[in-house]
Amino acid sequence: MTTPNRPVLDVHFHKDPQSRSFASRTLLPATARFKRVWTTRRVPLDQGQEGACVGFSCAGELAAKPAAYDVDDSTALKIYSAARSIDASEGRIYDSGATVLAGMKACQRAKYFSKYVWCFGIDDTINWIVRRGPVVLGINWYEGMFEPNAEGLLRISGGIAGGHAILANGFWPAHPKFGDVLVLTNSWGRDWGINGRCYLPVEDATRLLKEDGEVAAPTDFPIIAR
Repeated sequence: MTTPNRPVLDVHFHKDPQSRSFASRTLLPATARFKRVWTTRRVPLDQGQEGACVGFSCAGELAAKPAAYDVDDSTALKIYSAARSIDASEGRIYDSGATVLAGMKACQRAKYFSKYVWCFGIDDTINWIVRRGPVVLGINWYEGMFEPNAEGLLRISGGIAGGHAILANGFWPAHPKFGDVLVLTNSWGRDWGINGRCYLPVEDATRLLKEDGEVAAPTDFPIIAR
């Protein structure tokens, strides 16, 4: 199904040199590749025409196992607002949108989790997904990516339309139709893709991460989820 109004793309890329000190591979040095799709407690979220993808992708992270917080669109908007304040306080002033870094800090300050790490490249990303949990991607979004095909396959095509933050909550090696894919859960409502989800080929994900891509993931959650 088509999206009635084109969603707003509003993630801003910010590569903090200090992030290299918090690499996921220090916790998971070996690469594992087996099928893992983390279920979510409340999806899909829907950001509507808000350029709040950072808040919504972070909320999607919180809604997915192993955390499974009971979050909703209002939670996502609160995270987004806090992230914008953090960006501004650190000298990153945007008319709208936020950075993935600020989204992680907003969740950390709200005590959803206490620590987070960064995945550098596709191997780190897949390794974290299959062994620890979902990740938040900040990636370039191309014109041909606004709608996956009828089977849920999302491919890079056309020119860059902007930047988008989205949850990657699964890895499916040797998918019977598409080969190795990441399973993404978007924040554009249930009518997007297949119930708000899609499959992104690993080759396309690799390209996106080599561009401006950023990948962040919490490392811990409280024992009792809210």
